[in-house]
Order: sequence, then structure tokens, then C-alpha cells
Amino acid sequence: MPSIAALVSALIAFFAIMLVFPAIVALATNDMLAFSSFVSLALVYSFFALILRLAMAFRFKRMDRFNLFLATIILWFIFVILAMPAFIVIEELDFSEAMFEAVSASVTLGVSFQLVEKTSLAMELYRSLVAWQGGLLTLLFAVYIMGRYQVGGTPNSQLQYILHASQNGSPKILKTFLEVFVPYIALTMVFAAILVITRVDPVDAVMISLNILSTNGYLPIETGASVLNNVWAEIAMIIFMIVGATSIIWHRTIFIRKWNISKNQTEASVFLSFIVAISVFAIIGTLALPPEHFTFGKAILNNVFDVVSIMTTTGITHDARYGIALPIGLILALSMVGGCSFSTSGGFKIFRLSSMVRHSINDINRLVYPHMVIPQSTELDVQGQKISRAVWSALFISVITIMFATLLFSVNDFDLSSSLSLAVGSFSSTGNLVSMGLDLERGAVPSNMALGILSFVAIISRIELLVLLAALSQLKW
Repeated sequence: MPSIAALVSALIAFFAIMLVFPAIVALATNDMLAFSSFVSLALVYSFFALILRLAMAFRFKRMDRFNLFLATIILWFIFVILAMPAFIVIEELDFSEAMFEAVSASVTLGVSFQLVEKTSLAMELYRSLVAWQGGLLTLLFAVYIMGRYQVGGTPNSQLQYILHASQNGSPKILKTFLEVFVPYIALTMVFAAILVITRVDPVDAVMISLNILSTNGYLPIETGASVLNNVWAEIAMIIFMIVGATSIIWHRTIFIRKWNISKNQTEASVFLSFIVAISVFAIIGTLALPPEHFTFGKAILNNVFDVVSIMTTTGITHDARYGIALPIGLILALSMVGGCSFSTSGGFKIFRLSSMVRHSINDINRLVYPHMVIPQSTELDVQGQKISRAVWSALFISVITIMFATLLFSVNDFDLSSSLSLAVGSFSSTGNLVSMGLDLERGAVPSNMALGILSFVAIISRIELLVLLAALSQLKW
């Protein structure tokens, strides 16, 4: 527990530092309530972080698997608790609404029921920063827990490029944090600069970059018939949504020019090929059904944007008035699959889908040719058998989660289609699916029960039930 407390103190301290930025914006816009609230919260959080750190001084020890899993759960719930007070004090939300807003930002769902025109600039930045920190926590969780222990079959063959270990084999938390934090913030700054070059307002550029790199669906900009009314900026958004949904290890190997290693990470190539294939399908649909409100070029850009947004689980609908140019069943399937491992995207992850396809093909070949020696067969590989079981266990848990969530929404007066959309959207952190399932008027808020279910499903899906079950039962998944 002392080690977990030390990690909690670090999380609280980092969150307190991030509160400085919305406080500066609140002061610049003469929003004194927000300014005093952010400063007060920063001081209170800093005090608690300092007390925890002093109380746990020199007590940080290497943690075993169970304690790391337990720490993951505690850190995520602490993170949500830290995000809640600002919504209660500044926007005067009740507990259920504040909890949902905090969870939605933390897990990069990006759904907010507060009208954009009534939300202060400081709170818009605050929501974006919470999502950005949630994306950072997701990456650290993926590297330090998911990859290290191959939870749900997560690959770890190139993990050494991010995860650093000391001589006794215990990973260095601070050095690993820097290996994730530096490229994450660098990419955010590069994307913001590109948006400014494409003539996006600098303030909007910063908030868009914070949300897109964390694959968060919150976009506090209303432009009518488009996302930004800027073709080049929207093309840049498409590129960086893909960057946010691809592996940070893949990015690292490309940056240090390890071309052979980056080519061997087939998950990225499969994901990119998948995006191209579905985009071509959407383009063919556009050509077959000529758009009524746009030119062909604009309609194609809209459809490709929507495809990338869904597949990366960012969840920004390009033009909400005309919907998404894909069948609803395909949208749900693409959203459930999600992006790559070691990314900020949600969903089941593309590496698991690839692994399941490969295992299924091997099993079919074994049935047809029982005496055939199959390359990369899990039958002859003990480690492969463990990964195969982990992948299929992850599928089973994911399906059970979605079915259970669908049932909960159904008993709360949502029809089957809306319930399934809400379940898949909250499971994969895809904001526009949740908005589609709720189908509310602007400014309307769902019932407290619906908010509670959405929050519960979203947070346990981001933590991953495999980790939760392993922590509760001390089993090794």
C-alpha cells in the first residue's frame, strides 16, 4: 500500500499542475469564479499530494502483479474523483452529472450535456486537459501493465523501447513515464502548430490537439455544416486521429529509424489497411448515392473523416445533421474493434482481432489437414497457447460487458437499437455512438440512472475487466 499511495500522490500532484492552465485562461477572460476555483483546487490537491508523499517517504518498493493491478484501479477512480469538483463548483452540476462529465473526459468518451455557448473557455480547456491526461494515463497503463503482463494477449515483443528496467528487473517508473510523456506532448504541440498554420484559431487549435491526440470526442466548436469549415485542418485531424489510435511503440521505432522493427509490427499495417478498405467502401457508397447537400469532394472528405473517427474511437461526427454514411451495424462493429495496442483508443483492439482470425484459420486447417504442420500454430507453442487463451478470454469478457450494458439500458426505457449503441459507445469510448443512442434535444440531460450506467460501463471498460477481475481474485490472466 505505501507504494500505491506514492503513485496516488504523483497523480494528484500532476493533476494540480495541470489546473494552472485553465486558471490562467479564467483570469485572462475575467472568469473569477473559475479562476478562484481552479487555484483553490490546485492548492488543496498539492497539499494532499505533499502530505501523502511525506508520509510515504522512502517506502516505495517494487510491486507484484496483484498490487500493480490494484494500483491501476485505484488510480483511475482517484483520477475521476479529482476531476469532479470543478464541474460541481463552477458549472453547478449535481453529483450524477458531475460524475458523468468527469468520467466522460477521463476515459476520452467526450460526451458533454453542457451547451457550448454556455460553457466558459476555461471549462472547455479543463475538459480537454482532463481528456489529455486520461489519454496519458491510458498509455502508461498500457505500457506498464497491459504489455508488461500481456493482459488480454497484449503483445510485448518491442516493449523495451518504452519500458525501462533497472538491474534487478523492476521497471523504472519515472523513466518510463518520460518515454511516454515526451512524445505525447510533442505530438500534441506539433498538431496544434499544424492547425495554426492551416489558419485555425490558436485557442481552438490547442483544444482540438488535446482532444484528438487522446482520441476524445469533445469538440467545443460549432461551425454549422462542418467540423472546422477548413479542408486542410480536417485532413490534419484525420491524420492525427490515426496517430492517436496507433501504437506509441510503433511511433518510437519509426522515430529512431528502426525500419525493420517497425515493419514487423503488423498490427499498425493491418489497422491502416483496415481504415483504407472501409474508407474505399464509404467512397463507393458516396459515388453510388450522390450527396444532396455537398459536392462529391466534400462528401468524400466527410465520409472518410467519419470512418476514421469511428475506427479510432474518437467519435466526432463530421456533420451531425446528415449522420454517418455507413450502415449502423458496421459502425457498431468498427467502434467495438477500436484501434491499436499502446494507444489512447478504446475498444477490443485490432491485435486481438488479428490474433483471433489467425487462430481460427489454423484451427480450420487442422480440421481439414489433421497431420499438417502449421507454422505459428499455438498447438506447438506454450506461450502462444497462453496468449490465445488470453485473447479469447478478452473477447468473452467484452461481449459479456456489452450484453450486460445493453440489458441495463433496455430496462431503463431505451429501445434495443439505442441500448446497443449506448453499450458499444460507452464500452469503446466512442462519443457519437452515445449521443446517437440518447437522441436528446440540445441541452437536455438523461436520467441519473442512465448517467450512472454510462459512467460505470465507460470506466470499467477503460480499466479493462480482465485487470479488475485479476485484482479482485488475484488470478493471473
